[in-house]
Amino acid sequence: MTVVHQYEGFQLTMHAYFAYSKKSKMKLNDHKDAVWATLEEVDKFDWAAADIPIVEFIQNKL
Repeated sequence: MTVVHQYEGFQLTMHAYFAYSKKSKMKLNDHKDAVWATLEEVDKFDWAAADIPIVEFIQNKL
């Protein structure tokens, strides 16, 4: 899925992919923290505006 979102001052194009990992620990390059969450838990996070279409897609398709 690709999202194109216009923020004030710049446009962001973000590609999202489904992926599977045998490891539960992730190496973060740009974020300070990451968690594994169930579909029921994703609403509790403060998502960036560009993330919302991806979250809604996952909630509706899984």
